[in-house]
Amino acid sequence: MQLMNKLSGWKLAWLIAWVCILGLLGVTVAEMSFYTGIVQFYGESLFFSWEDDENCHHYRATVSSNDLTVTNPEEIQSVYYTDAKELEIDAQPGYIYQVHVQGLSSAGNASLTSYPSPQYLCLGYNPGDLPVPGLAAFLPQKTALNTNYPNPFNASTTIPYTIGNDQGAAVDASLKIYNTLGQLVRTVVEDNKVPGQYHAVWDGRNASGAVVSAGSYVCLLTAGDFSETKLMIFLK
Repeated sequence: MQLMNKLSGWKLAWLIAWVCILGLLGVTVAEMSFYTGIVQFYGESLFFSWEDDENCHHYRATVSSNDLTVTNPEEIQSVYYTDAKELEIDAQPGYIYQVHVQGLSSAGNASLTSYPSPQYLCLGYNPGDLPVPGLAAFLPQKTALNTNYPNPFNASTTIPYTIGNDQGAAVDASLKIYNTLGQLVRTVVEDNKVPGQYHAVWDGRNASGAVVSAGSYVCLLTAGDFSETKLMIFLK
């Protein structure tokens, strides 16, 4: 999975969904969070790209959208044909989007339709901005540091954490690694974060880039007045 750093300030959020003809491979989005099975994001557009298939001459992408701002939303389906392996669509706050992709041969024969992507909910155009009433209900309510995986690890480990705030406000957050002597080994994250779920990766190196010794390390998440630690074990 990759993250396309093609942001113009926060006016454009790019979503990359790698979709093969037989199934969805993965998804990454700038400043996204997962809550009740919905991928949340801030931005004005979604950008999908999918894996090439040498037997496909062009592709048919079906985008389903629902307006959560109305009581009984009706699903709207838009069909796009493209010979490129990508598609960009405009996004509106309060709308949920989902995509299917189908490959077409030069003779017009269709492949199997891909599995549906996750649902993507546009919270607003800028992080922390919730222009549509009620969207705060989709934000995580509590900040938490989750267990890293794998643990123990011998190369790198992923550290999931949640920034919670039902108002959508950003907080100063940091994720730091300490040894058992209480010495700072590495600052993995130090940024202003809007509510959502995040993942950081530690590669077992210190601030100078050297691989640390095998042993136990403490991961500390701080966000506003919140702090929590988890024990990690690094093997060689």
